[in-house]
Amino acid sequence: MPIDLFDLAQKFSDLPGQEEVVAKLISTMFSHESMQVRRIALHACLRSKRYAVTGLQEAIAARLGDSSFWVRYDAAWLVEDSKITSPEIVTGLRKMASSMSKDEAESRQLANPSDYEASAAKQAYKALTAIGNEA
Repeated sequence: MPIDLFDLAQKFSDLPGQEEVVAKLISTMFSHESMQVRRIALHACLRSKRYAVTGLQEAIAARLGDSSFWVRYDAAWLVEDSKITSPEIVTGLRKMASSMSKDEAESRQLANPSDYEASAAKQAYKALTAIGNEA
């Protein structure tokens, strides 16, 4: 993710009224056509640490099934950090992790950090462990 996208995510998380900001991110950016915009929204929520906002759990579950491996990776990272869980989130994480074994994901990601499929699977395993639902 280019540094300017991280910077923009940080700017969103620095705004006052974070509950309202996160709610607005969910309603306007989580389903945006641009993968980069969806990633900014996920990172802004990750940085804000406002995990009780209405609709966030459902929005995360939806992003776990995103067409972009990197959006799925970011959604799993948000689950790992927030410990938000639901049957839909567990199902989404298990589906992400099912593409390869935990050992294969770790070895492929270590050999090639740009391997987006392995990175997403590895992050799904980490999130499942964080929420006490190891695959």
